[in-house]
Amino acid sequence: MSAPTGLSDSLCSQFDLDAMFPEPTDVLGITFAKQTCGLCPAQAECLEWALDPASRCNYGIFGGLTAEERRELIRDRKLGNAHRLDYGKFSPKQIRIAPAA
Repeated sequence: MSAPTGLSDSLCSQFDLDAMFPEPTDVLGITFAKQTCGLCPAQAECLEWALDPASRCNYGIFGGLTAEERRELIRDRKLGNAHRLDYGKFSPKQIRIAPAA
C-alpha cells in the first residue's frame, strides 16, 4: 500500500525524516516529532495510514503517536494483525542485498 497523496504535503516531508524516527529514549526527539505532527494538516490521514494493516510500521512517529501508542490504539480498536509480506520461496534474510564494500 502506498502512502496517500495528501501525505506528500505533510510537514515531515519538508525535512530529514530521521527526525520522525527518534530512539524510544530520546524524549526531546519524540516531543519534536509529536509537535510537528500536531501542526500538520495531514495528521489524521497519516494516523489512519499507519494503523492500516497493510502499512504498519513498528518504529517512528506517525499521526502524532509513537509505535507503542499506535499498538495500544490498534488493540483498542480491534484492528487485527498487520499483513505479512510474501517473499516467495526465499525468506527475507536470504534475499537481502549485501552492503557495498
